[in-house]
Amino acid sequence: MNSAENSLSPNTEHASDDILPLGPPALVLGIVLLGAGFAALLPARSWSRDYGSLVLPAYVLYISLAGSLSVWGLRLAHRQHVRALRSATDQRNSAASSVAQRARPSAETHPTFVRQTQRSDAGIGGRAQDR
Repeated sequence: MNSAENSLSPNTEHASDDILPLGPPALVLGIVLLGAGFAALLPARSWSRDYGSLVLPAYVLYISLAGSLSVWGLRLAHRQHVRALRSATDQRNSAASSVAQRARPSAETHPTFVRQTQRSDAGIGGRAQDR
């Protein structure tokens, strides 16, 4: 990928975590706005007759913005949830590894002795055996 492609499509997946708390309220607001938009679907025909042909494009724009807000809020809420799970898992893993390191002595403080096996020949036609 060249630098022109990178500048045209920036990666916003790892953006600042400062906006992550906005995810759940944005999701709730988007769902409420979508509900209100679908409730206004029935009177939209009479509004179009009374106020002109711009009601339909305004309605489509409203629904698309409400849907975009819902999707944005869902993605932020999901990212916040995943980050919380990762941080909890990392804390558990670091606590478990520190407990395991305290329970297991290091090689410098306790040398390990290697058990050497002695081999003997069983005689004529025999094979080597471990003792």
